Amino acid sequence: MARVWEAATRRDTVLRAHPQLRELENGLAVAIKRFALSQCDDSAVRTALEAKSAYLKRHGIPLDYAEPEWACATCQDEGYIRGAPCVCREQAELDRIVAGSNLPAKLRQQTFDKFELKWYSTTKKSARGVTERSHARDALKSCQAFVARVLENRAERGLFVSGDVGLGKTFLLSAICNSLTEARIPTLYVVFSDLLAAIRDSFKPESTQSESRIMNATKEARVLILDDLGAEQVTEFVTNRLFDVINFRYNHNLPLVASSNLGTQQIADLYGPRIASRVLEMCEPLTLVGDDIRLQKQRQ
Repeated sequence: MARVWEAATRRDTVLRAHPQLRELENGLAVAIKRFALSQCDDSAVRTALEAKSAYLKRHGIPLDYAEPEWACATCQDEGYIRGAPCVCREQAELDRIVAGSNLPAKLRQQTFDKFELKWYSTTKKSARGVTERSHARDALKSCQAFVARVLENRAERGLFVSGDVGLGKTFLLSAICNSLTEARIPTLYVVFSDLLAAIRDSFKPESTQSESRIMNATKEARVLILDDLGAEQVTEFVTNRLFDVINFRYNHNLPLVASSNLGTQQIADLYGPRIASRVLEMCEPLTLVGDDIRLQKQRQ
């Protein structure tokens, strides 16, 4: 109700400052009423709409000046649509259950159109004989294609993005997350070490979450993005939790996007062949090569 009240207050403020707009609104209401009663054709309504739109444009007033500014226009901030949870509620629940799953403010600004290829060399080549920029361009296209597949509900494979520190892995994962959440696809993004910390915190007596709840949210999220695999100290506890998540998503055809400073063979050495083989089967491998972008920026 607060947003409806805000919209009504905003409309009254605008109309007090623009008496002619109030007359145009009244004229539109009369035209609509007459059309509904079959007293005129729709040309009168179109004329009244065009006059109002022209006035708004001329005075720089937004077309939706009288509409509530919903945080979620789909459910109008109710959280439910015809009794079923809205996707905004699903996303909020994911963010609440898994501590550290919200993208930091800086990462929320990272989108595909801001991924700059200029930081990747057009002359230096990888061991595969491919230029650094070609690697980056291919990775960008694959990430965009993945988002498109998710939106079309045909994301059979996820992505595994590897490469040294500072080459844009987190940028690409953030862009994927931002694109999906903007399209209202509930997406869980979490740095793997933060996920482990959330699980360990759930063992504390004062915790409001349980390990099973965190694990279920991670397993069942519409899309799971695990950033920075391999940066944590690997123990049996870590390996078992990672296998449980990956194996569940593997068995239920749920997409996984992961990143690591390690290559696929190093992932196998670190976590074991069970995890590595599933990741390779579930995910298209992408590699970024080049010089640390942060250091390049500092040198400029």
